[in-house]
Amino acid sequence: MKRACSIGGCCGPAYARGWCRNHHQSWLRHGDPLAARPARKRSLPQPCGFEGCSDPVRAYGLCFTHYCRWRKHGDPRIVHPPGEPPGPDHSQRRPDWATSYAAAHRRVYRLRGPAVSKACQRCGAPAKHWAYDHSDPDERRNDQGLAYSLDPARYRPLCRPCHVHDDARHRILAELWTEIRSGDELAAMVRSFQEIAGGSSEA
Repeated sequence: MKRACSIGGCCGPAYARGWCRNHHQSWLRHGDPLAARPARKRSLPQPCGFEGCSDPVRAYGLCFTHYCRWRKHGDPRIVHPPGEPPGPDHSQRRPDWATSYAAAHRRVYRLRGPAVSKACQRCGAPAKHWAYDHSDPDERRNDQGLAYSLDPARYRPLCRPCHVHDDARHRILAELWTEIRSGDELAAMVRSFQEIAGGSSEA
């Protein structure tokens, strides 16, 4: 059985010279195994260098708020009112911002909550996204051609694989409809048969 430290009141196992590791380290550092570790001196945080601000310094002599303003605008005095877009070209200043693709999805999230709290309507797995069901007669499309609706009831929770598959299927149908309207019915029919054949072979 290993001996205990020879220092009275210490139950640690002996490490060297009859002392435990802690007392031996104290002897190596201070020449006395009973020497206490000196208390670390902590300096008080310096106040922000911006006039009238007493918050502690975060970087470059400025507090977190004034440092972020300086890094973003080059001047810690510049303040944008809360909620005001930073410039005239900001997306929120566009006339159609309230009816945009992003605004429609934010409205669904706000009214129906996060999709991750629901199950996928196709496979039953945990959902990941709110997906447009392409049933709105007043369907809209953004600059990238993505379809969406302003009606929050026309979105359903889907997992990521089902969402990707659903979007791909509707994209193919949209391309077929474009070919039909352009007068190339033969190309559309051949492609539709190919897609149907491919889907049936996968099944």
